[in-house]
Amino acid sequence: MCTALHLQESAGCISRRVRAGQNLYRQGEAQRSVFAVRSGSFKSTLTLAEGSARICAFPMAGDVMALDGLGSATHATTMTALDDAQVCAIERAPGGPATGPAFELSGHLARLMSDEILRAQRVLVLMATSSAQDRLGAFLMDLSRRHRAQGYSGRDFTLRMTRSDIGSFLGMALETVSRSLAGMHAQGVIEVTNRRVQITNLESFSKRYGTWL
Repeated sequence: MCTALHLQESAGCISRRVRAGQNLYRQGEAQRSVFAVRSGSFKSTLTLAEGSARICAFPMAGDVMALDGLGSATHATTMTALDDAQVCAIERAPGGPATGPAFELSGHLARLMSDEILRAQRVLVLMATSSAQDRLGAFLMDLSRRHRAQGYSGRDFTLRMTRSDIGSFLGMALETVSRSLAGMHAQGVIEVTNRRVQITNLESFSKRYGTWL
């Protein structure tokens, strides 16, 4: 969050708008910038060698994208806007390290990359050791925290991604995502109306699902 703010305030920041459904960058393209999300949300998709695709992350306001390409200078995933979004692009020198005032904050970037690695490890543990409902609950709890960090409601929010995207991210079939949402709704844990999710009791929800991500 702090790192994204520094990027946005950098003298080298170039503001860009990305329409819903538009790719900000594609897997395999040369990595020339990193991006701080000012508004909107995205999905990161990894296409495997056999052609199948997997959702890796859902960046939103306050997040920094394309850090995974700093070493190879090649984008590791395709980044697609889920809604109309605005990003701050910080360019890197062709064939060389990133330049500009923001990249003097190497300690901040190192901590951010470390956080991303830790987050990825927790997702792997979550998928390997928990039930479908627990995976989904942890995912919703994580979204709740991220919304609150941006000053929005952590109890009442809209899912920008599809249920199919959620299933891809959590390693679940679309039908399983729908059943789990319906089950949590039936238990009175959440209220679901189309893509709108309302957490009935945030404190109780956090105690049950807040330890994973």
